[in-house]
Amino acid sequence: MLNRLCNEERKLSKNPKVAELYKETFRSLRAEGHVPKDEAYYNPHRPVVKMRRTSTKVRPVYNASASDRHGNSLNDAVFIGQKNPRDLTKILIRFRRFPVAILSDIKQMFLCFDIRQEDLKYQHLLWRNMGVDKNPEAFQIERVFFEAYGNHVNQYKTKMPETCEALTLNTSVDDSLNLLRSKEEGQNFV
Repeated sequence: MLNRLCNEERKLSKNPKVAELYKETFRSLRAEGHVPKDEAYYNPHRPVVKMRRTSTKVRPVYNASASDRHGNSLNDAVFIGQKNPRDLTKILIRFRRFPVAILSDIKQMFLCFDIRQEDLKYQHLLWRNMGVDKNPEAFQIERVFFEAYGNHVNQYKTKMPETCEALTLNTSVDDSLNLLRSKEEGQNFV
């Protein structure tokens, strides 16, 4: 994993603006308590850059399919769950059947889901704040991270059935298109 960190740092050193935004994103994740320092299984990560966005211009994407020296990856061990019908085409076809639509982009959606305590040891990363001469520090990721497989919505089905249905049927990654029969139903939904 250290080699992957070094490769990403080399790439980021060629784009100081993105490197600084990525460092700030990581500082924010630490400040919010999403990645406390720890030691265990490490996941490689890289920045995804979308400068045209108004909210999150740079965010980390963790490679849960990367194999360790034994050929194992986090995705090999994670329960994937049922396949969700979140195909954008199906969502758009349903769009024509209802008069009211509520569109949303759920900011940092995957950070809304906790990880079971016993699974936290598998969600770690190395970071050294672009200080290539420093030893990397180990951090624990306490939320579901983007690109890790699994169906995390199901754990909330009994508490919030309508919300789970909306996320399962009408959401693709973090963009949601919820379709309703009336304005009143829409107001209740919101």
